[in-house]
Amino acid sequence: MARFAHFTTKSVPHYGQLTSALGERRMKKAFKIIGISVALIIVGVIVLLYSFSLNMCENTIVKSKISPDEKWNVVIFERSCGATTGYSTQISLIKANNELGNEGGNLYVSKGYPNGYNINWLSNKSVSITGVTGENFKKVALLNEISFHYK
Repeated sequence: MARFAHFTTKSVPHYGQLTSALGERRMKKAFKIIGISVALIIVGVIVLLYSFSLNMCENTIVKSKISPDEKWNVVIFERSCGATTGYSTQISLIKANNELGNEGGNLYVSKGYPNGYNINWLSNKSVSITGVTGENFKKVALLNEISFHYK
């Protein structure tokens, strides 16, 4: 009995203290799990909204013309990005073997529909684009060593 003499009722935790400590650990673990879950849901929603915003726009090709050396293609297209933005006329220079992506025009951007626009390659390094009217937001004169003339 001398072996157990150092234990007293004060050194043994009360049943309520044990359950309280276990409950506190479980609560901390539960809060961590809930916090991580909420963070993952928020990140998922942000990624989903971002991917939807990328695919909201649509390009409809109206005309295109390949350069005399068949290296480049000038594409006139209508771009629509949903009900709140309206239509715009856009023009891009792309490599002849590439398809038009779902991006905005890299040469020209204007309000409205692409009616009356024409493309004429004057040489491998010069392009005339006619029918340009309305409010222009972008008008690039030189791209990939090719000059663009708008009339």
